[in-house]
Amino acid sequence: LTSTAVMDQDLIVRPGTIEDESDIARTIHLAFTEVATRHGAPAEFGTLEICERVVKLEFKIESIKCFVVEVKGELSSKIVGVVFVSHYDEVQGVEIVAVDPAFQGHGIGKVLMGQLDKIFNKSMSLVQDAFNVVSFSLYATAGFELKETLTVLTTHHALEPEVPLDQGEVFRLMVEDDVPACDNLHKRVNGVSRQNELRMLLHPENAEKGHVLVRNNEIVGYSMGITYWGHTCCASTRDFTIFATRLDKIHGDLAKKPVVLYLPARRYPTLLTWCLEKKMKMKKQTTLMVKGAYTPPTEG
Repeated sequence: LTSTAVMDQDLIVRPGTIEDESDIARTIHLAFTEVATRHGAPAEFGTLEICERVVKLEFKIESIKCFVVEVKGELSSKIVGVVFVSHYDEVQGVEIVAVDPAFQGHGIGKVLMGQLDKIFNKSMSLVQDAFNVVSFSLYATAGFELKETLTVLTTHHALEPEVPLDQGEVFRLMVEDDVPACDNLHKRVNGVSRQNELRMLLHPENAEKGHVLVRNNEIVGYSMGITYWGHTCCASTRDFTIFATRLDKIHGDLAKKPVVLYLPARRYPTLLTWCLEKKMKMKKQTTLMVKGAYTPPTEG
């Protein structure tokens, strides 16, 4: 199948299955590599092996749905587009959107956006690379609005020295009983619940270790990892720096699990300066786009 034949083929939209894993991984790898090369940027999914691991992980999570666009010909068929979308709590998250470069420009992205429309509840968010004007236009046309600019910072090294704990402060592992308090903090700072996501991440099968910062018996910060897949929520900038200077305790080997921080730098300029002074490297700029309800951060 070639792109010139797309108009003569039937486009099939269907749920992706584990039998599609290798084809989906190939599509993601081709799409992300092509756009990164075209813009001279680092690829988000640099190797096919990484894409295969990511796809396997996505299929393991019950709250993540996958849809593929398949071009069916007389003798063969091919997956040319894919989208993963999560729905743990009240905000749905578009995790990955990819279209095979050989089939771009033929409306495959619009077909995927149409599928998102069918499952849309009241709020759906995504993060896209600011340099990718093609994807920005696609999402904007589909009803997503620009809400935040996120500066992506990364490091493979510990941030030193550790910010000391004050009297009455405790930094420790998160336990299941902490989830309601952590969720209340997230709702106070970001206006939405992530309780189901937190419980999923803490499930023994997922082997994720959350950490909390407790001040005078009140949880004022928590982290499920400062990574692409994790998230951290704190009541203040200082509280975040306590987590950031204990990355070895949160992540383990930083060479194998580097820090990736998506920072709303316009809202937190002091924290941006602190991160850069700690020799974190700016990787790129991204945008947070939301369709439907959105509550901007109020504190933290």
